[in-house]
Amino acid sequence: MMQATQARFDTAFESRLANINLTSVMAHVAADTGLGEADLARAEQLYRQFLTLKARYPHMSWVPPRLVDEVWHAHITFTRQYMADCDLLFGEYLHHNPDMDSAEAETRFHADTVPAYQTEFGTNLLAYGLTKAHADCK
Repeated sequence: MMQATQARFDTAFESRLANINLTSVMAHVAADTGLGEADLARAEQLYRQFLTLKARYPHMSWVPPRLVDEVWHAHITFTRQYMADCDLLFGEYLHHNPDMDSAEAETRFHADTVPAYQTEFGTNLLAYGLTKAHADCK
């Protein structure tokens, strides 16, 4: 597994992430997807884990599961909140560039994202039937 980076903030990333309020974002996801409460809670948890991966390994280009990508897209639509949340979490805007072809994205999802979720969080993405979505940010 790749080496984690040092935080460049006085407050631990996990504390900053806990301060992000995704209530409106998740309401938007619920309206768009029709997911139930338990699935929405799982989607938010997986998205927070994705953001954690981005903080720990900023030079990796992660391919998020489709469900995480749904939350990420919704978060981005709340432009002011997204910008403030990115600044709080990363000190810069977290861009989303889904420019990878689907075969490459599928390969990288299974080679990088699936093992990282398992190692870092004990989460088996495949057990939930989660598939890759788009290529991550740069």
